[in-house]
Amino acid sequence: MTTTAASTAAIQATIDRAGEVRRGQGRHIEMAHLADQLALHIGQMMPAARRAVEELWHGDPRWYSLRSRLDGIEYQAARGLGDGVLAAHVELGLLAADAAWLLARYGPTE
Repeated sequence: MTTTAASTAAIQATIDRAGEVRRGQGRHIEMAHLADQLALHIGQMMPAARRAVEELWHGDPRWYSLRSRLDGIEYQAARGLGDGVLAAHVELGLLAADAAWLLARYGPTE
């Protein structure tokens, strides 16, 4: 992905906004917009995460665990939101949690 990388603050703001929308009466369209932003942030952090994991010995259980986690995050980000509001709330929460996990470990350094 060759887009301008978002700052740590911008990614955290999107994660925080997703949490606010999930706690309130978020409309599906707003949740879809936030999900798209989170998927973009995840995509921007994923190359650094993949590089870090590939540096581990491939027989190490941590390598397998982290690689599986990254595969799951990519799958989740590509899925998008479900059709209903409840499904959208759940999916948005999962994307926000995944983005926060990536940000804490592999996020941009400023």
